[in-house]
Amino acid sequence: TSMEERIREIEEHSRQHAGEELERWDRFTESQEERLDSMAEQTRELRELGQRIQGEHEDMVRVLEQEKDRAEQAVAERQREQARRINNSGVARYHAGDYAQAKALFEQAVEADQLFAEAFNNLGLSLTELGEHEDATVAFEAAIEIIRDEIRRLDGLVSSFLRFAATGGRERTRVSLGTMLDEITRLVRKEAEWRGV
Repeated sequence: TSMEERIREIEEHSRQHAGEELERWDRFTESQEERLDSMAEQTRELRELGQRIQGEHEDMVRVLEQEKDRAEQAVAERQREQARRINNSGVARYHAGDYAQAKALFEQAVEADQLFAEAFNNLGLSLTELGEHEDATVAFEAAIEIIRDEIRRLDGLVSSFLRFAATGGRERTRVSLGTMLDEITRLVRKEAEWRGV
């Protein structure tokens, strides 16, 4: 019986020890699960933060690009306005018969706005009056090329508009070409005048 008691004691001790080990293991796995859950939550929060930062960064870049575009447009507008004022002074000098001074002013105007067709044309007229025919031809050709480029740009806009208007099951109706050109002219007149076309 002492052997049986000893076996029972060992079995009881083993069961207690196994129970304690099982409880320790359960606590360990529970703590590990909590750690994993916490890490998963932190990862999710970091991902959301990263997405918010990325979105805010993209917004900031967009705002900065818009501000840069506005600043560039303002500079270009000031240059065009300066070119227009200089050109107008050149026109006054041209009509006063001071072709050399008109030429100098028109050169300043085209320097300020290299897409100012009217100033190139006026420069050509002044050069012609001064007998500088080769240079006058170059100035006239520059004016013509600027106007051609503007016509191509406007043609592209009209073509895009017409492609857009032709999609989506819209009905086509006959329109007088003159009426359409008048409407297009009305729409682009301000910009064309602004560009000196």
